[in-house]
Amino acid sequence: MWKSLFGTAEFFNSFIENYFAQKALHVPFSRSSGDWPDVSWKDVNEAISRLELPHPHVTVWKAGGRFKPTRKNIHELLFMGGNLILRQAEQHIPQLGAFLARLGEEIGERIDCNLYSAHPHSRTSDRHFDVEDVLIFQFEGSKQWRIYPPSIPYPLFEHQSRLMDPPSDDQLYFEGEIRAGDLLYVPKGHWHEVVSTDKPSLHATVSVWFRNSMGLVEILKEIFEDNEIVRKPIYDPSKQACQTALDGLIVQLRKLASDDEAWTSSMNIYNSRRGLLQDKVNLPEPYCTPVSPVSPGLYRFTNNSIFVGAENGKIVIRTENTVYESASVEILEVLEIMRSSATFSAQSLCLGRSKESGSVIVALMNDFRRLGLIIPV
Repeated sequence: MWKSLFGTAEFFNSFIENYFAQKALHVPFSRSSGDWPDVSWKDVNEAISRLELPHPHVTVWKAGGRFKPTRKNIHELLFMGGNLILRQAEQHIPQLGAFLARLGEEIGERIDCNLYSAHPHSRTSDRHFDVEDVLIFQFEGSKQWRIYPPSIPYPLFEHQSRLMDPPSDDQLYFEGEIRAGDLLYVPKGHWHEVVSTDKPSLHATVSVWFRNSMGLVEILKEIFEDNEIVRKPIYDPSKQACQTALDGLIVQLRKLASDDEAWTSSMNIYNSRRGLLQDKVNLPEPYCTPVSPVSPGLYRFTNNSIFVGAENGKIVIRTENTVYESASVEILEVLEIMRSSATFSAQSLCLGRSKESGSVIVALMNDFRRLGLIIPV
């Protein structure tokens, strides 16, 4: 799976030799040649609908800050230009979790994932770098990426980009559009900024925490604290005993590196110290099982205190707590039927309409039910 993401064995070998930990690499059409996760807007909507908001994994990013949305304001934040971030997405979208589990096992490293949805022509982050290598899977739409060299090669966890001055524009070494089905590799420490293009964008940022020698240096105390040879005081005017002790440590370190079980245990200690081993979120019923938000049956409209108008070529529906937008003029007809009928169903509203119109109506009912505007009878 890991190698197939790059298409051919030759291309993967070139990636390892010329790009890995050195510079970014764009892999067009990766989805057609590799084993990709199947993630859609529907998956994101269902994942969010199953969570109790505010939730530590759900953030809306807008110019001016990050917000923890609630059920009452999430639609307003998104419709006002906010971009949605679903952290630890592998915990909330089953097929993504299964894919990343296989990928992590093949790479042999710990990985996790954030999912980003963005409005057209919107910035999803300021110029920054990550302290881990990342793989970008573009699912829908496209984004324009600008990538710059690192200020600190191979930064550690404490090297945060918000504490540093970003590189100047003339240091740019990669600029390109990442389209649906493309893969992008960005090494740790490489500054980047991202803007969506003329369509809504959905992509996953997969963080790969490749091990390094620094990890071993930082956990030597934990690994060898029970070793009496290491704890023994050294009286060494000639420095020969220190050299002998160092040689002994090197031998033990080599044994550690060749022992898979000991290595895994050691890296778990290192990762836990860095906050990388996080407890899974065990969602209570009914959130742990995907369900269709709109079930068969009758519904009734609960709130006639709404404003309906048109803004920027879209139908806008406002309530006291939220704003709903749609590009379909059929929404006006459907809304009028909802408000004037004692009861209605998805089947009655979709009767005689095209499949595309039916999908729009069901999506409207899903949103209206989550907003409390319609309830089952």
